[in-house]
Amino acid sequence: MLIIFLVVLGTSIWVYIDARNIGVKKGQLKGVADMGPIGWLAVCLGLWIVGFPYYLLVRSQYKKLNPPRPAIQPLAVGSHVATDANSSPLPPVSLAPDFDDQLRKLAKLKEEGIVTEKEFIQEKKRILGLKQSAIRAPEVVPCAKCGERLRLNEVERHEWRYECPFCKEWSNIS
Repeated sequence: MLIIFLVVLGTSIWVYIDARNIGVKKGQLKGVADMGPIGWLAVCLGLWIVGFPYYLLVRSQYKKLNPPRPAIQPLAVGSHVATDANSSPLPPVSLAPDFDDQLRKLAKLKEEGIVTEKEFIQEKKRILGLKQSAIRAPEVVPCAKCGERLRLNEVERHEWRYECPFCKEWSNIS
């Protein structure tokens, strides 16, 4: 009996942590699955035999609604040749361990006149993981949870998703 209790408790806690990491929010799905991480924890603890398998079924839908943030990719080593609209012809730049160093090196190339303003902006967006898009989210939005007005940064506007600094919750911009 103790083993069953520990399995139920352990998997219920995993569901809660997983739902928070994915960014599950109440209102994302319709019907019975319309709950946040705490709701999933309560369902799994109270009616584990139904709640846990159902969470596993709807988990993929939550992951589609809350895509992970893009990984920041390092600058290319060696010569760089433009092959598509999102790349730019830049001179060789050594591989930097983080995007802060990459942005500093890119700014230096711009100051020296090696990179044009347009190339600088394109490469900066690439380093930060931004894609060039014609449609942008608004600059100021009310938080979906607490209602506070938030000024979004470029990354949040690009991803149509933000974390409220007041209630610490992630929300999608609708």
